[in-house]
Amino acid sequence: CQHMSCTPCLVRWIEKEETSGQEAPTCPICRVNIDEDDVCQIIGRSFKPRELGPEEANSEEIDEFTLHWLNENTTLCQGCGSRIEKESGCDLIECLCGYRFCYNCNAPGGRCDCNRGHEFLGLEWGSLEEYIIQ
Repeated sequence: CQHMSCTPCLVRWIEKEETSGQEAPTCPICRVNIDEDDVCQIIGRSFKPRELGPEEANSEEIDEFTLHWLNENTTLCQGCGSRIEKESGCDLIECLCGYRFCYNCNAPGGRCDCNRGHEFLGLEWGSLEEYIIQ
């Protein structure tokens, strides 16, 4: 695909896919498989998925501690359902899927009173479709 992303973000994305045991790396935006030559160019080596143990491969269950941590430290993107953890910076978040929202209150496009600083971006408050990058 022709989606653009910064190299450090792509490296982290691909490494997380390896760790999860995924068989092939995918684009974080459209989920199409990334060509092996492109993977080598991005991370400097071939993709090496971690082999899952028998109990991991068959388990969709999240333990209680992990679920508690996810609920306390992440929020769900309303555009694609991915979990997002904010480490620092502005509360106006743009997910890899292109959906923009306020991390603090989940308002689409950051249309909220949590941080009036969002206005400096010149965002027009319209329909939700405006906050999805095509």
